[in-house]
Amino acid sequence: MNKKTILILSTFVLSNLVISCKNEEVKVIDTVAKKDTTSKEEKSCYLYASNNDTVYLSIDPGKIGKSGELNFLPYEKDARIGTLSELTTHGDTLFAKYNSTQEGMTNDGEVAFLKTKEGYIISDDIWGTENYQYNETYTIGTFKDKHKIKFTGNLLKKIPCK
Repeated sequence: MNKKTILILSTFVLSNLVISCKNEEVKVIDTVAKKDTTSKEEKSCYLYASNNDTVYLSIDPGKIGKSGELNFLPYEKDARIGTLSELTTHGDTLFAKYNSTQEGMTNDGEVAFLKTKEGYIISDDIWGTENYQYNETYTIGTFKDKHKIKFTGNLLKKIPCK
């Protein structure tokens, strides 16, 4: 091959996006702009367990935005299993949309967590206190005032993700 052919092939290869996956990390390199958009965050998991009741939270930064999972598994009661989307943080507070299923019914609601050294404290407001409201069919829940959220719920401590 002559130098001109090698130069053309090299330019073609370098102008494409390179995607490599390793340990759930997605790395995208734009070789033209020399820009590395690797997500440095890894999936994190949290657990509350007491008297056979369990609450499990996982947060996955993903390659675009954040998502997660939130499962309430009370002992000898119906579980509430769901996914988190639209995760945003304001200071030490994490907000998310929670789409969950319990007893065959699907609900959408807002949830909030307070970040601590050990993990997250979930707001008990979601269980229908004076600062939380549901629609007529009890399928959509929202905070009335996000500045008045009380974080008196369980502390979910950080654990290794499996």
